Amino acid sequence: MQLKNNQIDILMKTFKISLVVAALFAFISCGNSTVETTSESTNIENQQVKNTGESKQPQAADEAAENNVVQTTPDKDPSASYEASDEPVQLNKQMFLERVFNYEDNPKEWKFRGDRPCIIDFYADWCGPCKRVAPIMDQLAEEYEGKIDIYKVDTDKQKELAQVFGIRSIPSVMYCPAEGQPYMYVGAFPKSKYQELINKHFESIN
Repeated sequence: MQLKNNQIDILMKTFKISLVVAALFAFISCGNSTVETTSESTNIENQQVKNTGESKQPQAADEAAENNVVQTTPDKDPSASYEASDEPVQLNKQMFLERVFNYEDNPKEWKFRGDRPCIIDFYADWCGPCKRVAPIMDQLAEEYEGKIDIYKVDTDKQKELAQVFGIRSIPSVMYCPAEGQPYMYVGAFPKSKYQELINKHFESIN
């Protein structure tokens, strides 16, 4: 009987020890779970910060794009100068606004923006008379390099420019003096006629 009591005491002590060990393990597991949860929460917060930063990048890009749009047609800097060319220069809308006339800023008042008088040949690739005028413009660009800028506008590709200036027939050649209003001439002329018009409208180059 005494042996049985000793066995019971041993069993009770073993049970108590097991309870203590289990409690310790439970406590340690709980602590680790808290740390892991905190770590995951921190990672999520970091991810949110990262995502927020990425979402701002397109907005910043949009703002930069808007600034670029604003800066594409600034008021002409008096010191700005475009390099003279010995061949006609193909114009798109943006180049036209910068080099010739910004009709978006001044729709009712002609303000020439060029450094030199210019001639603008409104043409199309399919136009027969335009093809006869093209080599003449090449010659004029070479002969008057540094004095007159020769430009070309493809009316098929630059429909807005053609519409703004009421181009209905081609070739149409516009003479833009450094000061004063421009003059438009419709039709294909011999070289001597274009030279005559240069002398008439661009007296400052003589």
